Formats: sequence, C-alpha cells, structure tokens
Amino acid sequence: MERDMAMMGDKLILRGLKFYGFHGAIPEEKTLGQMFMLDIDAWMCLKKAGLSDNLADSVSYVDIYKLVLITNMREFARDN
Repeated sequence: MERDMAMMGDKLILRGLKFYGFHGAIPEEKTLGQMFMLDIDAWMCLKKAGLSDNLADSVSYVDIYKLVLITNMREFARDN
C-alpha cells in the first residue's frame, strides 16, 4: 500500500492474465509447456484520457496482454 502511494499517476490493474508457455527449469516444462497466470499493476498517466473522455487517449488492455505474450515468446526463444 505504501509503495502504491509513492507512485505517481494512474494505476491500471489487470488480474488473472493467462497464457501458455514453453519455458521452465526442467526439460519437460520446455517440451510440454504449462499455463502461466499473471497479475499486472501498470502505472501510467491517463490525465489526457480523463479530460477528453476519448478512448483513443487511453490504454488498451488488449495491447498490454499482447505485450506480455511477446515478452513470453522472447524469453522462450532465448531459452532454446
């Protein structure tokens, strides 16, 4: 809570993002894959979106999820 108070801007909270990945500590995890679930607290300035009430000035939840997927794929490629 104190850490959240120290952050500036707006907090976007995404809970339970799920994706399937092929990385881990043991070979079976890399071969069979496994489900991953993430919670994300993203800090950003959404002042413009709040003032304009224009969706184009906001942040897309889908884009954040895609960023998580891309990061996961890069980590997988680096591990193999």
